[in-house]
Amino acid sequence: MRGKAGSGDFRRLKLALNNPPGSALITTDIGEQLVVAAATPVAKVGWTVIALQPAREAFASIRAAPWRALALMTVGTLFALALAYALAQRMSGPIRELECGAKRIGRGQFDHRIRLTSGDELQRLASRFNEMARELSLSKQKSERIARLKRFLAPQVAELVENSDGLLRGHRRDVVAVFADLRGFTSFSASAEPEIIIGALQEYYEVVGAVIARHEATLIQFAGNGVMILLNAPMAVADPAHRAVRLAIDLQREVQSLATLWSKKGCVMGFGIGIGMGLATVGTIGYEGRLDYTAVGSGVNLASRLCDLAGDGQILLDKAVAEQVHSSVPIACLSEQNIKGYRGAMKLFAVVAANPPGMQNVGYKDRRQPQTQCRAMNIASYSAAADSEHPPSLTPAAT
Repeated sequence: MRGKAGSGDFRRLKLALNNPPGSALITTDIGEQLVVAAATPVAKVGWTVIALQPAREAFASIRAAPWRALALMTVGTLFALALAYALAQRMSGPIRELECGAKRIGRGQFDHRIRLTSGDELQRLASRFNEMARELSLSKQKSERIARLKRFLAPQVAELVENSDGLLRGHRRDVVAVFADLRGFTSFSASAEPEIIIGALQEYYEVVGAVIARHEATLIQFAGNGVMILLNAPMAVADPAHRAVRLAIDLQREVQSLATLWSKKGCVMGFGIGIGMGLATVGTIGYEGRLDYTAVGSGVNLASRLCDLAGDGQILLDKAVAEQVHSSVPIACLSEQNIKGYRGAMKLFAVVAANPPGMQNVGYKDRRQPQTQCRAMNIASYSAAADSEHPPSLTPAAT
């Protein structure tokens, strides 16, 4: 014991600490200050050692423990909040970018890409998103190409062309061209109201388009009231000449039915068709953003000239087509005609949908040498004969 502690104080503490032995207690020292006292005997020398510590010092750590715990909890809470905020920011940024990307993809911007380098699941999700956008872009491009092809091809043919490489590249092949045109449309359009003209053209195009699709032909273009159709390109077909003539007969029948309805409304128009066959260069032409599929060749030009010569209800053929279809389609040999752009007079032929009296089907010994007996008449007379119940007699003409 330190200080002025006397034997009485020592005995008091000794008795208090020995009951029970080895315990500690709170008491007062000689200065009447609260202390924590503990005693232990030293057996060999018969001493008793008593230790005293001010109570304030002894219990300081216990009193500080709640504050330390509170401080630690506060720091931990703040750290957790900061960590949660950082993680939220780290996740919310990519999530917002993914959301923005989804909206842009929804608007059709398939070239949009998301770039993340987080190295976690979000980056993998962004990679999958970019793959999806790339596939959608390719699908859109393919759909646009097919849509462009369907402008001049039957839908099923357009699908085949899209899946075949090189069919639209420029090359030469035998084709059959069909040109068709309304007769009397110029005078009709000069006097009719615009709404009536557009309505008539819409009906006309719908009929023509349905026939082209039915025969799986290639629509090259609509030009005012005229139309250009191609067979055997870009997709090869069996017997293109026969298919072209069947298409023309079907087209003539459908448009004539439509013309009958127009005539009841006071709109008198006719329809003529020309068909030519020959070697042509086919492929796409144009410029970036605007490409068209077309054919260029002598047979194509001749078909256009025959269409100009054809009267209402007529289907005129060149010699190459006539040689191909004479065995299955009734045709008539017309008088020779001088055609612009071609040297010398050319022999023309016409499809006889219903043989009028006096007009016989033209036959051939073979496809190289036509028969010498060919009934000839000019185009105007043929048109009149086809419409008359008693056509003029036809006289044979040497080929």
